[in-house]
Amino acid sequence: MTLIDLGYADAGAAPQRPPVDRRLTRRVAAALVVLLCLTTQANSVPPTPRGLRLLWSVIGAREGDVAVVGDAVLTVGGPELRTLSAYGLRDGRPRWSHEMPDPVPYIDAAPDSRVLLLPAGPGSVPAPGGSADFYTRTIALDAATGAELWRSPGSGNGWAVTGTALLEERDPGNAAVTRLRVVRLSDGATVWSRDTPGVQQWTLVGADPAHPDRVALIDGDGAVWVLRLADGTEAVSGDIAWDPGRPENGDHVTLYAHDDALYVLQTGPDRSAATAYSDRSLSQLWSVNQPSPGGGVYSCGAVLCLGGGSELVAYDWETGAVRWRVQDKEYAIAVGGGLLLTENRDPSARQVLLDVESGRELANLGKGRAPVSFDDSALLMLGSSESALGRTTVTQLDPRSGDTFPLGTIEAVADAGCELTERLLLCHHAAGKITVTAVG
Repeated sequence: MTLIDLGYADAGAAPQRPPVDRRLTRRVAAALVVLLCLTTQANSVPPTPRGLRLLWSVIGAREGDVAVVGDAVLTVGGPELRTLSAYGLRDGRPRWSHEMPDPVPYIDAAPDSRVLLLPAGPGSVPAPGGSADFYTRTIALDAATGAELWRSPGSGNGWAVTGTALLEERDPGNAAVTRLRVVRLSDGATVWSRDTPGVQQWTLVGADPAHPDRVALIDGDGAVWVLRLADGTEAVSGDIAWDPGRPENGDHVTLYAHDDALYVLQTGPDRSAATAYSDRSLSQLWSVNQPSPGGGVYSCGAVLCLGGGSELVAYDWETGAVRWRVQDKEYAIAVGGGLLLTENRDPSARQVLLDVESGRELANLGKGRAPVSFDDSALLMLGSSESALGRTTVTQLDPRSGDTFPLGTIEAVADAGCELTERLLLCHHAAGKITVTAVG
C-alpha cells in the first residue's frame, strides 16, 4: 500500500558563512554528495539561501525510479513493481495509477513528455561477461491521465516536439536489431519502417539533442547508413573504420553523435581512442589515441574526455585538438553550468570541480559522487550530519569562490540520491520513501 504524508517542516536556520568545508564522501554509508543546480537569471546575483521546507512524502516507491513530467512526479511501486503512479509535484496528491503487464524496468521521460513510452516484454541473450537484456514491445500511456493509448512491437525513444517515436525491434535469438520504425506518439501508427539486417548499433544525429533529425546505423563491417527521421530516406551511406576488438577481454566500441558529426569511441584494457567523421560525407575528420589503461573515452559535454594513466585529457569536438590536461584525474562528468566533477578510481582520492573550457580547478570537494540530475547554476551538496544522526545536511556551494551556505537537514538519503527541479529537491530514502522538499 502506498502512503502519502503531506506536511511542512522548516529545517533552515539563518544562513551564515562557516569555514569552507569541501570534504564529501563517495558513498552514502559515510556521507553523500549531490551536485545540483538552482535556476537563476543570467548574470544576476544569486538569492540568499533561506532554508528547506518539506512539502510531502510517499512510501512504497522503488528506489532510483522517479521522473518529473510536467507538474507531476512519476514513481514505480506496487506488487512486483508493476504499478506506475503520478503525484502532484508540489502537493503530492495522487493523479492516477496504471497497472502494467510486466514489472516496469525504468521510467524514461522528459519533462515535456505528453506520451509515456514504457518498455515491456523483457528478453535476454548470452553476451560476453553476462547477458544482453532488451524489450520486445512498448506500451504508450497518456502522461496527464495514465490512460493506455497504444501498444506496439519494439522499444525506443519519443519526442514531444515532433510527435513521433523511434522504435527498434530485435531478434529474440541474438538481440540483433532487425527493424527500425518511426511511429506517431498519438496513436502508434507507423510513419516509416526499414529492415536493418546486420546492424549492430544506431545513434540519433542532430545539432539539438532534444530534436534529432537523423539516425545513423552501422553493421559489423563498418558500413554506415544515415537516415532522415522525418521520412526514412537515406541522407548518406559509406564505410568507416570499425573494430569491435574482443568484448570478452573488455574491448568496447560505440557509435556516437555530437552536434553534426559522428564518432567511433573505443575503450579497451590498454588504450582509448576516438575517431571523428563528417555526418554529411562520412569522411574522416580527425583521430586521437591514448595507449594507457584508465577511464576510457566519453562525452564531457563541451569537450570530449579521454582518461587514463592518472591523466585526464579534453579534446575539441570539432578539431580533435587538445583543449587541456589535468594530472592525477581519471574520469569526469559534466554537472551543468560549464562545470565538470572529476573522479578517480582510488576511493581515497579527492574530487574537484573544473571549468570545462579551461580545465582550471574551481573548488575542492573532497570525496563525492556524481549527481543524479542538475540544472544550470549554483550547486547543492548533501552530506552526513555530525550533530543530527540519521539526517543529511543540505549546503549550497558557490563553485567559483568555494563559499558554503548551510540550508538545513533532511531525512537520511539512500544510495539513489536526490535530484532537483524547479527548486524542489526529490530524494530517495530507506524503505521506498520519497520526499519532496522546497529549497529556499
